[in-house]
Amino acid sequence: MPRIQPADQLEAIYKALLATADKLNLVALAEQFPQLPRRTLQRRLSRLVDDGRLQPVGSARARCYRAFPLELSEFVSSSANASAVAETELELPVSSEAQQVRRSIRRPLALRLPVGYRHALLDDYVPNVDSYLSPEVLARLHALGRSPVGARPAGTYARQILDRLLIDLSWSSSRLEGNTY
Repeated sequence: MPRIQPADQLEAIYKALLATADKLNLVALAEQFPQLPRRTLQRRLSRLVDDGRLQPVGSARARCYRAFPLELSEFVSSSANASAVAETELELPVSSEAQQVRRSIRRPLALRLPVGYRHALLDDYVPNVDSYLSPEVLARLHALGRSPVGARPAGTYARQILDRLLIDLSWSSSRLEGNTY
C-alpha cells in the first residue's frame, strides 16, 4: 500500500473541518482520522494554521480549530508570504515575546482573535493616585531612566554627551574631507 503523503493528509483534515459548520477539537479530529497518530495530527494542524487555512480558538486542551474558505485562506497565505518577505528585508533583533507580538500584529484582521475590553479598568483609574504598573516595574523603569552621574550639578551629563558628539562630528567631517590627522 502506498504511503499517504502529508499533502493528502492536510487536504483531508482541511476538508473535514470545512465540512463542519462548527469548530472541532483534537479529540473529534482524532476520531475522524484514526489512522493518524495524535502527534502527527497535531503537526498537520499546526502546519495548516501556519499556512493560514485554519484558525485556532482557545489554548491547551480547550483548543479547537476552524477552517477558512479557500478564497480567504489564499488571501491569508499570500499576505503571510508578503510579511515574511518584509521581515527578511529589515529585521531588528527583538525578544521572543516581541517576535510573537509582531507576528500576531501582521496577521490579517480576519485571522485575529477578538479581545474583550474592560471598561472598569479606565473607569476606576484615578490620575496621580493609581498606577497601571506594579511598584516593582515602576522602580525598575525609574532606575533605568536616571542618569549615571548621580549628584552632580544639573547639565553635567548633557555637557559630557555634547562634548562627545562634537568630537565625533569633527572626526567624521575630517574623514569625509579626506584629512588623515
